[in-house]
Amino acid sequence: MLETPPRLLFFGAALYLLLTLGSPQARGGEGWDQIATFGSTGSALEQFLFPYDLVVRNDLLYVADSNNNRVQVFDLEGQFQFAFGETGVGDGQFRRDRGIGASWADGASATLFISDAKNDRVQEFTAAGVHLRSWGAIGDGPTEFFRPRGLTGAADSSIVIGDADNDRVKVYRPDLSIRAIFGGRGSANGKFWSPHDLEVSTDGTIYVVDTFNHRVQCFSLDGQFLGKFGEYGAGDGEFVHPKAITIDAEGNLFVADTGDSQFDVERIQKFSPTGEWLTTFGSPGSGQGQLRFVTGLDFDTMGRLFVADAYNDRITVWATRTVAVPPPSLSSFKARFGG
Repeated sequence: MLETPPRLLFFGAALYLLLTLGSPQARGGEGWDQIATFGSTGSALEQFLFPYDLVVRNDLLYVADSNNNRVQVFDLEGQFQFAFGETGVGDGQFRRDRGIGASWADGASATLFISDAKNDRVQEFTAAGVHLRSWGAIGDGPTEFFRPRGLTGAADSSIVIGDADNDRVKVYRPDLSIRAIFGGRGSANGKFWSPHDLEVSTDGTIYVVDTFNHRVQCFSLDGQFLGKFGEYGAGDGEFVHPKAITIDAEGNLFVADTGDSQFDVERIQKFSPTGEWLTTFGSPGSGQGQLRFVTGLDFDTMGRLFVADAYNDRITVWATRTVAVPPPSLSSFKARFGG
C-alpha cells in the first residue's frame, strides 16, 4: 500500500484508516475481458509498428504509432479517421513519438502533447492534428530533454512530462515557464530510474511509473514527494518493469507490467487511490485476453479501457464482466456500447 512520508502521517492518518480498514484485497474478484481488438503489423493506415501510447479525447482515440513516426486517430469503435505526422526533425515530424497526452479541455480547444523522443523535444497539436509549437533539445539543462516519454496535461493547465533518460519529471506552466523539476537517478524517495509514464489526478497528484525501480511514486504539482507503492516481484501489488499508468473515473490506478527474463508477466493491475492492490488481468501472449509489452493505457467516458499492446502491434479494448461480454465484431461492439 501507499507509503507516506513521516511529515504527512499525522495529518493523513485518520483519513487513511477510514479508506483502508475493512477493505480487503479483491484478489482478482473483479473480472475484466478483452472485448475488441484492432490493428495489425505494418505501415499502411490502420496498421501499427510499435504503438507506444494512446489517449482518448472528444470520443476519438489518438495512437502514437511510434515506429511509423505518426499519430493515427480512430473513433471508439476502432474505425480509422485520420493521421498526422511523418519521419523528420521539422515541426509536425517525429522520430519515435513515444508518449501522447492531452489537455483537460474538450472540443476544438483540446490540445495534444507528444513526446518526440529521438528528437528530444515535446510538440503540441490541435485535436485536428495541426502543429502549434515545439520545445526542447537534447541535454540535461532546465529546458532540455533526453528521450522524454510519458506526459499529460493537468486540470490547472500545467503540462507534466517524464524526462525519462534524465531520470526526472518536469512541470511547465501554460506559457512554458518551468514550475518544477524533480528527481534524479537513484532509488531513494523522490528519485527515479527511467520514469516511463505518468498520470495526474483531478486533485493534482502526479503518479509516476518509476520503471526500473519497480514502483509508483506520488508527488504534488510542485514536486513534493507524497508517497509510493510497489516493489520488484510477480506477486499481487508487485511490479516487473511497469511501463504505463492511467486513472479511472473513481480515482483507481491501473498499471501495466511488462516483465523481464525472470518473470514473464504481461498484465494490468488495478489499485485503489491509496495504493492497495485490487485485481489483476491479462497474461503473456498474442491471443484473446493476452498482452505483450503494454506501454499505454486510457479510459473512455463509459469505463472501457484502451490498451496499447505494443509488441502485438494492436490496440485492445477491455471492460469489466459486469458491464460487457465479448462481442463477435466491432459493429456489435458499437451497437452494444455506443461509438
